[in-house]
Amino acid sequence: MEGLQQRNDEPLLTKDNKCTYREALYWIQKVNTRGSSANRLPRELAKRIVDYLVIERVNPTQVQVVDCSSHDRTHPLPCCLQDDEETWWLSEHGSMPQGRGREWLHFTLGPRLRRLTAILLKIPPLPQGPLSVREFCIEAYSNEQGWHSVSPTFVVPNRIRWQHFMLDEPADVTQVRMVCLSNQVANFMQEEELSLAQVRQLESVGFYSIRFV
Repeated sequence: MEGLQQRNDEPLLTKDNKCTYREALYWIQKVNTRGSSANRLPRELAKRIVDYLVIERVNPTQVQVVDCSSHDRTHPLPCCLQDDEETWWLSEHGSMPQGRGREWLHFTLGPRLRRLTAILLKIPPLPQGPLSVREFCIEAYSNEQGWHSVSPTFVVPNRIRWQHFMLDEPADVTQVRMVCLSNQVANFMQEEELSLAQVRQLESVGFYSIRFV
């Protein structure tokens, strides 16, 4: 329908609905039309119907971390959601052989479906942060597919401040896992001659903080 493009300030609809909020409202108002505008559904009633199809964007204040594959217990798990470079999440010692593996954290984004578009991450870079995550992906849970990937494999540059990682396609989800696949020194461990004791000190992964938007 020409002239009914999505506006930035209008509510989002779930991805299953291939139209904008305004388009859905327009058609639902016309459902009861019999050749006269007087027979259209009242706009307020149409809005109540469309609101059942609305999905909210992620609200960072509602995000919770509920579990992880392992934890070194240096700081409480919820610290990973705080913008604080004095705390962090780190997997347990030996959980990432040669700096590689699948260490994860499980998050809930809210009581209902949320539209996830990107992940923000903050790490301590090298040389201070050899265990900082280098590669990761995002998985979502559904009854039909179980845990499944909703992102490419992201590569985290070795730098300070928040880093932004966009999903190729927004995902409508309630539960996600951030899966760490390697740390910042994984590649170096194969190139350098390290003792077994040195390697074992580098076999975990972590980061300062994470956000979902």
